[in-house]
Amino acid sequence: MSRYSCLKIISTKAKKMARASSVLTHSQALEIIAKQSNFSNYHELTRVAKYAPLEPRLLMAAFGDSDFADVIHNYYDTYTDGPYAAFEMAVEHELSGEIASTNADGFTVEDLTVTETHYDENKGILNLKVSFLYQGEQLPDHAYSGSEFEVDANISLLWRDEKWIFIDEDFEIINVVSDAEQAEYYDAEDI
Repeated sequence: MSRYSCLKIISTKAKKMARASSVLTHSQALEIIAKQSNFSNYHELTRVAKYAPLEPRLLMAAFGDSDFADVIHNYYDTYTDGPYAAFEMAVEHELSGEIASTNADGFTVEDLTVTETHYDENKGILNLKVSFLYQGEQLPDHAYSGSEFEVDANISLLWRDEKWIFIDEDFEIINVVSDAEQAEYYDAEDI
């Protein structure tokens, strides 16, 4: 069994539950986790894991989310403790040159959509392909030079200590299109 498979993570959670309780055994903790995740018992959970290792109920039991597309939005103790805040900072850093070419400020990530997911259960790394708008507010009394970017990117998250951690080194912007570039394209078509 891989170190970061759903079954291994569930087993580790059950061990922690059993250690924290003076009355629960590891087997009882496994049964509790299985029932909390809408399985009839732990045996059913293991059967499902054999044939569908990333089934939504297993993901919920192991990671707390039934869909890998949702984990980028996780917060833990505070807004800054989670992958989304680190993602926002990485986007701002990577697009600083593009932002400087606009007469806009206050950029934020909008309409974040996960288009593809891949989980490596040997390393505990979740790779996400995402698309989103990076929108700012046009500065008053400045010429319009764009205030929005359509962005495609690759994100990697690492599962450690029951949390998803954003991997800065693996963050990659694949494609960026400014609304100013799109406006020029549409203006050229009108000629």
